[in-house]
Amino acid sequence: MRSFLSYKELIDYGAAHLKTHELSNYKREAEWILLKVINKQRTWLVMHFHESPESGHIKNYIDMLYKRSDHIPLQVILGEATFYGRDFNIFPDVFIPRQDTEIIVDICKKKSSNLLSICARDLVV
Repeated sequence: MRSFLSYKELIDYGAAHLKTHELSNYKREAEWILLKVINKQRTWLVMHFHESPESGHIKNYIDMLYKRSDHIPLQVILGEATFYGRDFNIFPDVFIPRQDTEIIVDICKKKSSNLLSICARDLVV
């Protein structure tokens, strides 16, 4: 296993690897994967950019990077996705919620609200 002197070097490696596999958001995804592996927030990472990562973290990070470079959805790799302001656990056999679906939910809510107001108005009359 290759050694990395800092978290920054690890992210740079990950971003370069994902870029060669034609993933468009390679820099952010490399960072998100690392944050998941080390179980820290981005502010912690920025403050500790030049520290050496643990060997176990490096191995897990590389494993997750290789999965992502095989175009496995990031949400499946991370095991979570946000939909309509709520976090959901994601597994390989689960549909991944998409932002487009949130728009559909908003439209349905608006239409059902209009329908309910029409029904309520008819009941009053």
